[in-house]
Amino acid sequence: MAIVNGLLRAMSFALVALCCPGVHAQTYPERQVRLLVPYGAGSSTDQLARILGEAITLETKQPVLVDNRPGAEGFIGVQAAAAAAPDGYTILVTTNSTQVINVHLYKKLPYDPLKDFIGVRTLGQSALGMTVNAASPYQNVAQVLDAARRTPGKLTFGSATATTRLAGEMLKQLAGVQLLNVPYRANAATVTALLGREIDMMFSDTALVIPHARPGGPLRILGVTGQQRMPALPEVQTLKEAGIADYYLTFWYATWVPAGTPATIVARVNDMLAKAMRSPAAQAFLTNGGAENFEVAGDALTAFQVDEIARFGRLVKAANMEPQ
Repeated sequence: MAIVNGLLRAMSFALVALCCPGVHAQTYPERQVRLLVPYGAGSSTDQLARILGEAITLETKQPVLVDNRPGAEGFIGVQAAAAAAPDGYTILVTTNSTQVINVHLYKKLPYDPLKDFIGVRTLGQSALGMTVNAASPYQNVAQVLDAARRTPGKLTFGSATATTRLAGEMLKQLAGVQLLNVPYRANAATVTALLGREIDMMFSDTALVIPHARPGGPLRILGVTGQQRMPALPEVQTLKEAGIADYYLTFWYATWVPAGTPATIVARVNDMLAKAMRSPAAQAFLTNGGAENFEVAGDALTAFQVDEIARFGRLVKAANMEPQ
C-alpha cells in the first residue's frame, strides 16, 4: 500500500507540474542557468553576459554558466540555443547580427530568428567605432578615405559579425572607396589582428576597443557610427561629421529563449534579467563602453525585431551585399 500511495503522490505532483506551469516559475531557477553567447570569450557580448551571470547568481543563489559558441557569424551558438530544452535554463545572449542582419546575408539560414525563439528583453544599444592601430599614419577618417582612393582595394578592414561587416561595406558604398574585407572568427581575434597590424582597420563594439584606445594606448578610434558623439568618447567625431552624410549604424544586445518556453518562465527570466541590468556592474559596462540603456521586452521586442529586419534589409541592399 505504501508503494501505491507513493506512486499516487508522484503522479499527482506530475499532474500539477503539467497543468500549472506557474508552479515551476515560482521556484525558477532551481539549478544552473546557461547563458549561451554565439561569440568568443572577450567580446563585448561575452563581457556583458558574465556581468549578468554574476548578478543573477547574487539574486538567485544559483550558478550561471556562460557558454561561448563562436564561429560561422553566430550560426553555431544560435543553433545550439534553438535546440536547447524550452525550460528557461538556456538563455541566448546575442545581438542584432544573428537575429536580424543574418536573415539578409544568407540564402539558407540554418535557424529562424523569429520562429525558433521567444524574445525576452533588450540589454542596451551602441554604435561601432572605426578603429586603427595607433602606429598607423591615419589620424582621422579623411586620411583613411584619401588613402583608400589612392590605392583602391589595398586597405583592409577586419570583421567577425554581420554588423561589423555591414559597417565596412556601408563605408565602401557611401564614401565611394574600395576596401578589402578580412573575416575573423571572433571580434577579439579582429582586435588582435589590428594590434599586430595584420589589417588596416576594423569596426568594433566600442566596449571592446575603448580600453586599448586610451591616451598612449595601442589603438586609435577615428569615428563612431551613431547619430551623435558618444559621452564615453566626446572627442571622437561621428562618420557623419567626417563628411559621410548618410552614415548611421547602431547595434543592440538582447536575449531570447527557445520557442515553446512557458510564458510564466519567460516572464521570470525577463524579471531576472531586468534586475541584473540594474546592477552597478551592468550600468558601468554600458557607460564605460559607450553604450546606453535600451529596454524593450516581450511582444514589443518581437515587433521591434520585425521592424529591424526590414530596416537592415534596406541597409544591406544599399551596401550592395549579396546573400551567400
